[in-house]
Amino acid sequence: MHTCPLLPRCGAAPLSHMPYSKQVDYKQEHFKEAFKKVGAKVPDFKFVPAPLPYFYRNRMDYTISYKGEFGLREKGKWWKVLDGHACIVADKTIRKAFKKVYKWVKATNLPYYDRKKHTGFLKYAVIRTNLAGELLINIITNPLENCKLDKKQLVSEFEKLISIFEPMPINLVLSATPVKSDRSIGTVYKVLHGNNFLVQKINRFKYIVYANAFFQNNPYVAKLLQKELLKQVNDIISQVGNIYDLYGGSGFFGISIASKFRHPVLVVEEFAEATKSGKQNARLNHVENLVQFKTTSVDKFLADVYFSSKQGDEDLFILDPPRAGLTSKVLRFLIEVGPKFLIYISCKYTRFIEEFYKLGLNTKYEIKNALVFDMFPQTEHVESLFYLIRK
Repeated sequence: MHTCPLLPRCGAAPLSHMPYSKQVDYKQEHFKEAFKKVGAKVPDFKFVPAPLPYFYRNRMDYTISYKGEFGLREKGKWWKVLDGHACIVADKTIRKAFKKVYKWVKATNLPYYDRKKHTGFLKYAVIRTNLAGELLINIITNPLENCKLDKKQLVSEFEKLISIFEPMPINLVLSATPVKSDRSIGTVYKVLHGNNFLVQKINRFKYIVYANAFFQNNPYVAKLLQKELLKQVNDIISQVGNIYDLYGGSGFFGISIASKFRHPVLVVEEFAEATKSGKQNARLNHVENLVQFKTTSVDKFLADVYFSSKQGDEDLFILDPPRAGLTSKVLRFLIEVGPKFLIYISCKYTRFIEEFYKLGLNTKYEIKNALVFDMFPQTEHVESLFYLIRK
């Protein structure tokens, strides 16, 4: 058992005071209680524990303060950084890299970003790894043109960072955000060493993960989630007319399904960068003729494309919306027109329960199966999969 030494100041692992077996019990009870609170019967569900309860997370966003402190932020205090704190959820490769970046941050002559004055340069270091133990480090900064830095000094400082890692190979990227932005996602790349991506292998599928892209942060549970989803699809695939992977990102689910289905799977994703990498992933997995990507919002796709083309009654929608859940337009479409089959992946099951029981999804569908995946051990969060069929 590993307990966060900075509880309760750090909020990244709030359940770490519990043995993992107790965390599993705690999460199952909370899942049941969420249904009981709305007066609903608790569906039969399977809870899938994490194979690796600690050191599992393959992306960590570490803050650099104006004082040169480096680590996670203190819970509820955006202005305070827990200097030297890497966290027990971080992959062990990331924890090793953290120590090296920490050493560089302390020694660098580059100015640190002041979040009150919006001056300075260095904002974040986002460290990623994959199951092969490769590293991608993304240094998030103020725009170069706003900092008046000497280019020779800049090159020299990042060469020092690269040398700290030798002989350990790394990929190093520089990303800039607007002056007043305090996000750890940049919009401008400069590759300083290696590539601006990693290749992550989940089960037998390979995915290109770019420096600023979203991808599954727990690959160990992502494998299990993908396998269970494929199992659900296989059970009904002979009855399905078309498959639509909505909020599909770079094709994590769509690509894995594509080789098993007789028609191309359509992945719908709002962000062009995700669909661009999705097409690359399709080629990487030799299913470019079996999966298609469309860059548009789910709202617009359903209104302009799906509804007008009068698709078949036996379609399957795979829904993996953000934490906020489905929009009112998508919900209304599902209730009024929805396809026969839905697989709903939720990172916030209380939102799904609200949509299902309070906002009317239960008037159209019934829950046939439910699985709960402990995607985020040491926290209160889980990932859920609900298989719904039209009444």
